[in-house]
Amino acid sequence: MQPEDNKAIVRRYFLQGLGELNPDVVDEVFSPDHVLSSPDLGTEAVTGSQMIKDAIEGFRRSVGALTCTIQSQIQEGDWVATSYTLSEVQDDHMGIMISRVVDGKIAESHVVAQTVAESQAEAAM
Repeated sequence: MQPEDNKAIVRRYFLQGLGELNPDVVDEVFSPDHVLSSPDLGTEAVTGSQMIKDAIEGFRRSVGALTCTIQSQIQEGDWVATSYTLSEVQDDHMGIMISRVVDGKIAESHVVAQTVAESQAEAAM
């Protein structure tokens, strides 16, 4: 698989999964045994993709619409780093997701994100 293909897989999750609030994309781009880690989850990683689908459904219920902007993506081997902003009416969520893509699926992700006021998000760009 070419490096640009790995970036496209991760980009599809952000733009279609989050940007279009489409949880069906999760099964298409994440491996069933995906490992997710984040400071928000504590010291234990979560295996599977249900938490990701639940987060998309939560956004759909609470905000109804979300805009996803990919600030930048960098690829090195199997790894893709994505800097992104999720914008809703009230808040922006800025983060970085570092993903390992194996056989065309996201196998592992490390996410660091925070919610910021709209004025803070604009100043950070």
